[in-house]
Amino acid sequence: MISIHSSTANGSLQHEAHARNPRQALQAGGSPSAPPCPSPEAITGKSYISWSQVSSYQLCPKAFEFKYVLRAEPAMVSSSLVFGTAFHDAVARVSQADLEGAPRPSTEELASGVAQQLRASSVPLQLAKGESLESLDALASRMLSAYLASPESHVQGTSICIEDVVRGVVHPSVPLVEARVDHVYQRTEGSLIVRDVKTTRTKWSDEKVSESCPQLQLYAMLLDRELDGVGKVESLEFLTVTKAAKPVVRLHQVPVAKDGSRNMVDQLQQVWHGIESGVFPARPGWPCKSCPFNDRCPAAIKPAGASGEP
Repeated sequence: MISIHSSTANGSLQHEAHARNPRQALQAGGSPSAPPCPSPEAITGKSYISWSQVSSYQLCPKAFEFKYVLRAEPAMVSSSLVFGTAFHDAVARVSQADLEGAPRPSTEELASGVAQQLRASSVPLQLAKGESLESLDALASRMLSAYLASPESHVQGTSICIEDVVRGVVHPSVPLVEARVDHVYQRTEGSLIVRDVKTTRTKWSDEKVSESCPQLQLYAMLLDRELDGVGKVESLEFLTVTKAAKPVVRLHQVPVAKDGSRNMVDQLQQVWHGIESGVFPARPGWPCKSCPFNDRCPAAIKPAGASGEP
């Protein structure tokens, strides 16, 4: 549920649900005048699709089938996936403290939270070559320290929502779409900014930013409806933090393109058509190394030393 976070006259903060609450119409499949959209419930067990599902299908339809259609138990989970989720949670704690006017958690407190999540996985953690839990602890500490010290960790405006969920219909031929939004804030002049945090092994190029934009174009479209009357999303931001000996924190700002949603809708339509048609071919490649279903996929490229390797 999207909540709007606003300051009261005395400086305290309150969390209020948006008064117009268009969510009810959206969750029901759009506004009353909108045509019904298909439901993936018979296929995935969910009444909606998410961008993470779309990305999963684009990366490897077979892995998507294992996870979302067959709902197979994963043999392991990639350390980078757990680390990324834990880092997101730490950044959200910082943003929440800023919103509430409370002291920011220390690097040590935040890194401790990451360490706990890395050790709490119910599925075996797959570590990369030369990686250990201790090295990940040290990496988290370096990255969080760099983040806290960077001016990019402070938004230039008023936070509207942090780590919230919004759902909506983007096209009648596509199911309800769910978006998990890292951070939305409002500038003084009233425009809304959508920010997404990414951990990455290398600095992002302009091409990588452009390639990643459809995700935030989707979020912007849904938020413009959900926050109708609050403001209009006019800019998208990716905040990247590199996994390095000396982490680099960088903000990539992209204006909302008027025609940008077309590409995003096209991607959703293509992916949904494949899912609905039961088209799940394997795409062997580098993702096989960290795929949790590698052990049961006949087309997977097996890690060195794995059974069955030629």
